[in-house]
Amino acid sequence: MVSLYPRVWRSVIGISMLFAFIGLVVANSTATLYLAGLLILLIGIPHGAADHRLFQQLYTRTYGWRSLLLFYLGYLGLMGIVFLGWYLLPQFTLIAFLVLSAYHFGQGNFAYLVGRKLPLHVLYLLWGAWVIATPILLHFEEAQAVLSALLSSDVQWTIDVTPRTLVYSSTAVIIGYLLLLLRKLGWKNFRRELTSIAVLLSVFHLAPLFLGFAIYFALWHALPSAMDQIRFLFQDENRQTARRYVIVILPFSALAILSICAVFWLQPGVDWNAYWSWLFACIAALTLPHMLLLDRVYDRMLNQDLN
Repeated sequence: MVSLYPRVWRSVIGISMLFAFIGLVVANSTATLYLAGLLILLIGIPHGAADHRLFQQLYTRTYGWRSLLLFYLGYLGLMGIVFLGWYLLPQFTLIAFLVLSAYHFGQGNFAYLVGRKLPLHVLYLLWGAWVIATPILLHFEEAQAVLSALLSSDVQWTIDVTPRTLVYSSTAVIIGYLLLLLRKLGWKNFRRELTSIAVLLSVFHLAPLFLGFAIYFALWHALPSAMDQIRFLFQDENRQTARRYVIVILPFSALAILSICAVFWLQPGVDWNAYWSWLFACIAALTLPHMLLLDRVYDRMLNQDLN
């Protein structure tokens, strides 16, 4: 099992670079914001809309008909805790969200690896931290306004090291750690991960902040995660199972998209940074239960592969 399936990898690279060049050409246009929003709404958020089916697949035998009720209670409860955190402890909640997201991104990217847990956990966190921090550091002025809106306080750069120096240093760290895991990765996967780093670094350089994040979130995380989910739910990969997956995710995807559109409709004329801060808060609320559930899914899939 690999997280980014080889047959779509080249297509993802090509589309990512195309969108990045579009972002470079129209960097000061709201068109890049709409493109980023579409990627998140049409690919990013829907990849979590099958969580109820994943939970049933995992726990129906244990809890029977109560599994779906337990899912909704647990899922909505965890989302409520995150929203409460944004209200009461925004700084702590933001840090927790970034750490959890980093782990989740890294786990999805390296879900094909098996072995001792600690080295893999470190890899997950390093990779996820790199893909989150790199676009923020390369476009810190753009990120500054969103971070200030999220934290309800003015965020300033107070470190002596320049953001770009941190980007290149962290890139060297992640490559060095991949070298340490070379025997586990193998040369083929190592070369693929190096190519991924080079492509994503180019995308984050070329595209504005929001578009760069959306390209990664939709094409490099959500798309392969959806393919992993299809394999887990239907034990197969073909057009028919892809259609079945779309039917599964359609109701909750539509609900999420309509809810976000309602925010735009109810709050017209609000600054874009406020919209993006709300969107990130919603993604954070969805990430916690989704991440916990996908952790169980990947464990089950790896155990099936090993058996």
